[in-house]
Amino acid sequence: MYVNTKTSEDPESYLLVYEGLESAFIGVAEGFGRVPVACYSKKKTIKILQDTLKIDQRKAYQHYEYDYLRSDFGEATPLFLDDIAK
Repeated sequence: MYVNTKTSEDPESYLLVYEGLESAFIGVAEGFGRVPVACYSKKKTIKILQDTLKIDQRKAYQHYEYDYLRSDFGEATPLFLDDIAK
């Protein structure tokens, strides 16, 4: 589900990213005292899941919530921007 990708020349500096969600990647989120983390578009993630798994939107949301939102890789866990209009 994820791979480590170098973020700079420093070999100890890695960004945790999800494999298969490359086109949903929108940037790196930073916060004071926190490690930088990958940030993904929720809207694009749902669409990728629908297309790759051949499932409807409801099932894609369930998959997203179970497999991505419940993932905990500590402080390096990627974030999702809720860019879906309500």
